[in-house]
Order: sequence, then structure tokens, then C-alpha cells
Amino acid sequence: MKKVKNDEIDSLVIALLLKDGKFSSGYITDDEFQSLRTLYRNRSSIQADMKDVKKRILTQITVTFPEFEGFIKPFTVSGLALLEKYPTAHHYRHSSVDRIMKIFRHIQGNNFTQSKALQLLELSRESIYSGKAKDARAIAIRSSIKVNLKKKLLWLYQER
Repeated sequence: MKKVKNDEIDSLVIALLLKDGKFSSGYITDDEFQSLRTLYRNRSSIQADMKDVKKRILTQITVTFPEFEGFIKPFTVSGLALLEKYPTAHHYRHSSVDRIMKIFRHIQGNNFTQSKALQLLELSRESIYSGKAKDARAIAIRSSIKVNLKKKLLWLYQER
């Protein structure tokens, strides 16, 4: 019997089955197994959510700065730091090599050089992105990055 039974006839049938010994009790797993199952489902859900968020970010990058993905991996610490500060090619217009380099001062082990910063500025100036809806797209990228980071932190916490 897989369905929940709650009317009088079903109650009577269950009582008769119990009386005759033909009704088996349900299997209840132990606490550890239930915990593992719950944590695994949650971990899988977070991983799927992270994939979806990454797809959204890549979709936005493809529109707002398609040259960026060929220049740097977007989901590295450096790539995410750049996207957070300058989410579209249009946002680089008021930037400089020094401003870009300032982003990387606090990132340990980065290998971002001034020549790379200059190359990135040139790519942004030559980008095919028109700049339309740049502020809305910037909000979409930045909020997706924050969601991705929160999900990643939660996933890392559960890994411990």
C-alpha cells in the first residue's frame, strides 16, 4: 500500500490486514543514512544551480563582451574580479591600466600584468557590443556572480 489511506473502508482493510499478519510495516532508514541522503540531494541541487548561474553569466558575457571569454577564463578569481568591477565592454571606457591593476593587488598568486591590462582595454574598445542596456546587463551579471559565489560557499561548507 503506497498511498495514504484515511477513509473508514481503508482503515477497516488495514486493520484486517494487520490482524491477519499480512501487512508489513514500512522501512525506516537510520538517522545517518537519512542525513547522507539529504545532504547529497542538497549538494546535487546546489551544483545544478551553480551550472545554471554560470550559463546565465556566459550568456550575458557573450552579448556584452564576447571577446572577454577568449582573453581570460571568466570563472577564475581574476575573471570574476574583472566581471564584478567591469561587467560589460562599455564599462571599461572610463578605466585605465592602473585601475585594472588595482583590482589584482589583493588577489594572491595572480599573474595579471600591465600588458594584459592594456590588451584588455584595447579589446573592450574594439568590442562589437553596442552598449545598449549596459546598466541592466551589468546588474544581471553582478547579481549572478554573487549568487554563484554564495552557492559555491555553501557547497564548500557542506564538503567539510
